[in-house]
Amino acid sequence: MGIPERTSAVSSVRDDGKAVIEKDDRGNPVFRVRFDVSDYKPDEVNVKMDSNKMQVHARHEQKDGGKSVSREFSREINIPREIDPMSLQCAISKEGVLCVEAP
Repeated sequence: MGIPERTSAVSSVRDDGKAVIEKDDRGNPVFRVRFDVSDYKPDEVNVKMDSNKMQVHARHEQKDGGKSVSREFSREINIPREIDPMSLQCAISKEGVLCVEAP
C-alpha cells in the first residue's frame, strides 16, 4: 500500500527517524516520527505494524537498457505502549518527508 502525499509544507522537519512526543497547536501531546523518503515515490513506500513495532520500507528500481539501478530504505521503530497503533496516520509531504503521528 502506498502512502498518500501531503500537500502542505512541513517546516523545521526532524527527519532522523527518532520518535518524539511533541505538543500540537492546542498543547496536547502527539507521537511523531519523520523519515526522509525523498528518493522514493509515494507508492514505493510501505508502512506496516507488527505488534508495537512500526516497519517502514521503501524500494526503488529502475532499468534502462542493460543498466539497473536500485535503492532501498528500511527502518523499524518501537511504538510507545500508550499509543494506539490504530490511531497512527501517515502522509508524505511534497518535500518527500514521511510523517507518522498519533494523538
